[in-house]
Amino acid sequence: MRTKVFWAESEKGKLAERVAEIRNKSSVSLLSGLERAQQELLPPERRRSVQSLAQVPWLSDAVSLRLQLMRAQAAACGPTVPANAPVAAAGQVQLEEYLRPKAFAVIKRAVLQLLEDRDVRMAVLRMFAMAEPEPVEMPGQQAGRKEQNRLPRVLVLGLLPAQEQSVLQEFEDYFDLRFARAGAPGSQLRTLARGSTFVFGMTGFIGHQDERQVRAAAGASYMRIEGGLSSLREALTHTYTTGELPGRGWRAPQPRTAPA
Repeated sequence: MRTKVFWAESEKGKLAERVAEIRNKSSVSLLSGLERAQQELLPPERRRSVQSLAQVPWLSDAVSLRLQLMRAQAAACGPTVPANAPVAAAGQVQLEEYLRPKAFAVIKRAVLQLLEDRDVRMAVLRMFAMAEPEPVEMPGQQAGRKEQNRLPRVLVLGLLPAQEQSVLQEFEDYFDLRFARAGAPGSQLRTLARGSTFVFGMTGFIGHQDERQVRAAAGASYMRIEGGLSSLREALTHTYTTGELPGRGWRAPQPRTAPA
């Protein structure tokens, strides 16, 4: 007798993304798209025979969300200009190319702020990171370009070595991450904090003296993380999507159990 298969959240995310890609190109049903996605993405022992959408109640909303993101992304990038199209005035073309990535960034921020599921948010971040158009420089913008392209520097205080590696692997494309251990010399903590855009302190793993040193040097750029690693991941994701630390009273969303 075959053991019943329950998909993990990561598998559901991959399947929903692939079904959305398929439906974005052809008008197949959700179930047909899911069957094809399973054949492409899952080993035989992880595949399921799905005869009704009632067996996968999460699929419709997940695919719909990804289709909306794909269409918003395509709209922000603009239509392809035919080779024989009339050439617009140079100033108009330059202005449109300058504004396009800014409009793309606005759409990205607005959509991401509506998402609550962290796995979905990170999948969307990867989607935009792969597809975001290169910004077009206006005259006079070349100066300071290297400074603008630098990732925000983030200092995290109080993680264990294995936790540092986990955070680094997940967020190294979005932040210039630095880490400091609890009990480090006060001068070192102050120097690291002053040179960072954002500073996070894991209050469950650092002493009051360490936190006072970092808070005094970082000021408004400091945030206390009262939970564990999952709370830090949520705070980093929020900071990346909004460009600022979570506000007063912010709490990391609690994980929700999705139906099998």
